[in-house]
Amino acid sequence: MTRRKYSPLWTHFEATSSKKAKCNYCSREIAISKSSIGSLGRHLKTIHPSINIKNVMEDTLSANDSDSDESTLDPDSELWGFFDKARHNMAKCTICEATMKRNSETLYKHLKEAHSKISQNLEFKDKDENYTEVIYLEHPEIEETQTKDKEVTTAQPWQPETRSKLKRRSSAREKPKMADVRDNQGIEDFGRYITSLMKDIPREVSSRLQLEIVNMVMAAKTKSMKDSLEEASDEKCEEIEDPSNLHTYESNTEDPITDQHTFELKKRPHLSKTEKAPNVSTHPEKRLGGREEKQIEDFGQYITSLLKCLKMDTSAQLQMEIVKMVITARLKYLSRYPLVIQGLIELQENMT
Repeated sequence: MTRRKYSPLWTHFEATSSKKAKCNYCSREIAISKSSIGSLGRHLKTIHPSINIKNVMEDTLSANDSDSDESTLDPDSELWGFFDKARHNMAKCTICEATMKRNSETLYKHLKEAHSKISQNLEFKDKDENYTEVIYLEHPEIEETQTKDKEVTTAQPWQPETRSKLKRRSSAREKPKMADVRDNQGIEDFGRYITSLMKDIPREVSSRLQLEIVNMVMAAKTKSMKDSLEEASDEKCEEIEDPSNLHTYESNTEDPITDQHTFELKKRPHLSKTEKAPNVSTHPEKRLGGREEKQIEDFGQYITSLLKCLKMDTSAQLQMEIVKMVITARLKYLSRYPLVIQGLIELQENMT
């Protein structure tokens, strides 16, 4: 530090510590090392180009000529950026770690012969030769900040927040056909109710009822889908007509469970006091096996899923029609009069 203060460079800087010096023009602190203060000259040339740095460096060289050891390299020389001091007035190359005498001519000659690419960017002022410094960036953190800003700017269009702002145009088809969860719960309760009623009906009648119910629901669903395709995608579907007008089987004079599938009511023949009626169960087909009950439960779930796909008002009308059909068949079966179903033996014939 003692020798460094006698350099003409110190007329432009003030030492704040053993590793830093403060510029007298911009008050910026420059890092320095024990062996070289070349960063001070680079700062003047880069930040303050109006100052004649060549005159400063010449004054530095002339000040070093007054030293007793003329072979010693000036500590302010740019060559110290490629060499370190060693013992016995020697210098060590930081690139290839070669050791040589510590004088400017020897060090520059080594750079020119062993490291020609570096020497091309370095003009050493020796006698009539020009001198050029290697300029290093003093503030690399500025470039890092700019690079980070560019990365953030590039990544912004791909952030999830940007994608979440995009919204699709609403469409009538995307709207739920059911009212809400409350209506779905009501439809599920209706399915369980119909299932419990049909378990008390004979197998054949139950099968016929299932067929008629499925035909009625599917006809309503087909009509609703056909109306939706004819209308624009953004318009609501028109309300479906009454299910009673959708089925061709109701145009006939026959009841859906009449004729061969209807229960016939007949009066019991008069029996004398001594004559006893045969021990015949009034509900010969009431008991269903586990397999038949499982099929009826599956049927109830299927009807429930179909009703959920329809409009609320259409679903309500179909539920009313289904309940009417099942209750009518069940009342006929549970009547006190004997029931006759095609394929079964009439109770009246059994009693004769």
